[in-house]
Amino acid sequence: MTAGGFRTGSPWRLLRLGPAVELADRGRLYATAFGITVQIFLYWVLWTTLYGTGSGIQGGMTLEQAVSYSALGVLISRTRVLTRDSVYRAVTDGAIVYWFTRPMAPGRYFFLRSAGEALYGSALALVGAVACGFLGLVTAPSSPAVLVVTLISLVLGQVVQYYLTLLVEVSCFWFTTNRGLRSLNTFVQDLCSGAIVPIWFFPPWFIGVNQLLPFQATLNLPVSVHIGRITPAETTTILLVQAGWGVLLALLSRVLWHAASRRLVISGG
Repeated sequence: MTAGGFRTGSPWRLLRLGPAVELADRGRLYATAFGITVQIFLYWVLWTTLYGTGSGIQGGMTLEQAVSYSALGVLISRTRVLTRDSVYRAVTDGAIVYWFTRPMAPGRYFFLRSAGEALYGSALALVGAVACGFLGLVTAPSSPAVLVVTLISLVLGQVVQYYLTLLVEVSCFWFTTNRGLRSLNTFVQDLCSGAIVPIWFFPPWFIGVNQLLPFQATLNLPVSVHIGRITPAETTTILLVQAGWGVLLALLSRVLWHAASRRLVISGG
C-alpha cells in the first residue's frame, strides 16, 4: 500500500472514491435532488409568467428554449468539480504535505478525484435531463448532429470548468486561505456562465465582454447549441473556442502546480 492507502498499480480507483462517498450520504443525495427540483420549478414559473405578459420571444428565445436553457443550466451547474478532498482543505489542515510525498503527482491525484465526481454528477444530470424531457421541460435536439455537437461541447465545457476550479484551488499556495476567492469565483461563474440568467437576456455590452472570458464556455455555449440558439454554422467556432480555453487554462495550471511545489505553506495540522 502507498501513502494515503492507495495501491500504486491502480490509481484509477480514485475515480470511484468520490461517487462512493456521495452515495454513502443518502441524505445529501435526496437534498440535492429536492433542491434541483425546486430550482427548475421556480424557473418554469418565472419564464411562463414573463412570456405570458409579453410576446412569444424574449431575448431571442422562445418560452420552450428559455425553460430548457434554465433546466439544463441547473443540472449542468451541479456537475461542477468541487471535490471534498480539496487543495484548500489540505492546506488548512496540513494534509497537503502528503500530496507531495505520494508516488502519485498531486496534480494527477486532484484530477482523478475531480474526474470521478464530475462523472458522477454528469450521470445524475443525465437522469435529470431525461426526466425533464418526459415532463416537457427540456426540448429534444433538432437532429442527431446537434446532439453529437452538444455532447462534445459539454465535455469541453467540463474541461474548462475543471481548470477554472483548479486555478482557484491552487491559489491557496499564495493566499494561504482562498475562501473569499472561492466565493467570488462561484458568483462570477454563475453569472457569466448563464447559470442564473441566460446570457442572451443581458445587454449587448455585457455579452461582448463575456465573450472574452472563459466562463460561458462551461455552460452557455453547450446549452445554446442544444436549444438551437446557436446555428449549426457557428458550432465549429464554438468548439474551437472551448478547446482553446481548455488548452490555455491547462498550460497555466501546469505552471502554477510547478510553482506551488516550490512554495508549500502549511497553516494547520
